[in-house]
Amino acid sequence: MTELVTRAMFEPHIGSAFAVRLHEYEDVLTLVEVGDLPHGTQHDAREPFTLLFKGASTSILFDQQILALKHPVLGVTEIMLTPCGRDSGGGCFHYEAVFN
Repeated sequence: MTELVTRAMFEPHIGSAFAVRLHEYEDVLTLVEVGDLPHGTQHDAREPFTLLFKGASTSILFDQQILALKHPVLGVTEIMLTPCGRDSGGGCFHYEAVFN
């Protein structure tokens, strides 16, 4: 995807799965939230926002990096993801993307 990524692209897909693969590691990330960020200036190319994903795996942790996420409607989108937590009791990992 080469177009400008916007929150409107992702909001209809809250709750849907995005496949991610890095080398031999694969996981499915579920989009759980499209969040707000403080507004920038009127000259910004897009409204700032965040995406929060929850992984399915309890053993695969992706480091902060750009990952290609594959979605059946959106296609492949490369996004910088940062691990930002884990479910209690050693559960699934959570990742955040920030667009400003």
